[in-house]
Amino acid sequence: MTDEIVALASKVEEESLSEMQVQCVKAWDYGSRQWSVKLPEGESVENIVIGRTFLVLATSQRYFRTFSHAGTQKMVFCYSGPLFTMCAFNDMFTAVMLNGGAYYEGDEPQFNFIANIYKMKTEGWHKCQSLVQTVPISVGRNAKLNWIGYTSRGTLCTMDSKYCCRIFCSNGIWIPIYDFATTLKTNSDHIFLISFMDYPHFEIRYIYCRGIEYPLVESRSIPAVVKWQLPLCNQDTEKSKLEEKLLLAEIRRCALNSDDEDKKESELLDISATYTKDVVRLFALACKADRQCRAAEFATYTHSGQIVQSMCNFASKTRHPLLAEKVAEIGRINAVAQQNVTRDEHERKRNILLEDKNKSDFLAPKRLKKDRISNEVVVKAVQERAEQEENEHVQDLDSTLSNEYSSFLSPIRPRLPSNPFKRKSQNTFGSNQDNFFDSLASASPTTSRKTSDDIGDWKKMKREPSKIRQTSLSVKFNEEKYDIFSVPTSTFRGMSEPKTGFDLWLKSMENKLRRDYDGYEDFLEYAIKQFRHLKTEEKR
Repeated sequence: MTDEIVALASKVEEESLSEMQVQCVKAWDYGSRQWSVKLPEGESVENIVIGRTFLVLATSQRYFRTFSHAGTQKMVFCYSGPLFTMCAFNDMFTAVMLNGGAYYEGDEPQFNFIANIYKMKTEGWHKCQSLVQTVPISVGRNAKLNWIGYTSRGTLCTMDSKYCCRIFCSNGIWIPIYDFATTLKTNSDHIFLISFMDYPHFEIRYIYCRGIEYPLVESRSIPAVVKWQLPLCNQDTEKSKLEEKLLLAEIRRCALNSDDEDKKESELLDISATYTKDVVRLFALACKADRQCRAAEFATYTHSGQIVQSMCNFASKTRHPLLAEKVAEIGRINAVAQQNVTRDEHERKRNILLEDKNKSDFLAPKRLKKDRISNEVVVKAVQERAEQEENEHVQDLDSTLSNEYSSFLSPIRPRLPSNPFKRKSQNTFGSNQDNFFDSLASASPTTSRKTSDDIGDWKKMKREPSKIRQTSLSVKFNEEKYDIFSVPTSTFRGMSEPKTGFDLWLKSMENKLRRDYDGYEDFLEYAIKQFRHLKTEEKR
């Protein structure tokens, strides 16, 4: 029975077949609110379970018959072994089987229980794996399985006949979360479970039955609520209480499976903040108790530089210099590990960009200038975004490891990877209309001038014309490329009158050089090479 469907079934008798009656409470069509189905002769219903979009019947022929909420038969498949019980949550349902024969640890026989967890996908079920997992169920010594169900977040949980409650974590282990054995006042009292809650609080809802095993139907029993309590040692101490909070935070993190990404992220932040506060409190308790090894162990539980800095400060204030050095060493290791993770991530992104660029350029026809510029803009935007993310991470790391942290930790400046797509551009022909070789000389780092009107530098250049000319001709064009097609011809015409032989020769031979120019190198570099091959008389 759920808030949408009520399903009832009868077993086979001598004169009647096994039948299931279903009442759809929230059906929008009045004629579809009730439907029924009869099983074949000789087959009887053993158990019923209701999911979000399905109903599953377990029959005496060891069949699982699946129906939709409207009554459509979706699937029929078999199961093996004696069926003990079933439960469902959303699109998952679990069938508990007996595994093997009986064994004895006392006077009464005991059995091993296994849980087959199925994922029911009514559409395209043959394309996905229906049997998700098979896990053994943990019960106490000389105990049997009394109850199995799901929490509010869809985590499998059980209670045995000795009233020990357990929860199944996603890593495949059973964790005891509460023991009602201490709650029972007499041997004739029993616990009737209602539900397990793991969000927003860790609670168990139940009804306390005095002298009976199940609550009476006509009575108005008031459900009781109890919080989860892990069976840790020394539960009354502050240390054990904080350790229990850490374990519950880990369980809550394992059970987090929300479909809303924003909600999941916010909840993870809340869990991390609470977890960090408890770790700091345990660190302080260990320092006050002079348990330095234990305190250093708690320092490894956090990867935040700010928290490590706070631990270093607290260790210094409590006069534990060796502990402060140990915590500082742990912080350095965490910082380097975090930097390596960030560097590897950006290296992976850069390799992907390089691989995509190589694939697009290999044995491909030469692209037009517009296509090349558009691709460069896209790549540049991606690179700037990656660099911005890395710079933000570095700034956060530097801010958290500042002030007193430098006395214990040696901050390591992350060396940012070079950008292979970053193009350095400089306007060769400025608005001041300087001489061409003067602009080349200003582009060279060895002969750069502060201002063009500096009289002292101008006189120095006049005294050493050969050196300036030699330096200008040896400019490294590989460092700064100039796209000649982006500069109009009127720019050359608008320049001042040529004063050197190269300018006169370039002006007269420009049309011929452009016809012979193949485009595989810089035009100015090509012109300088042609000018060098000339004879001395022609240069004059």
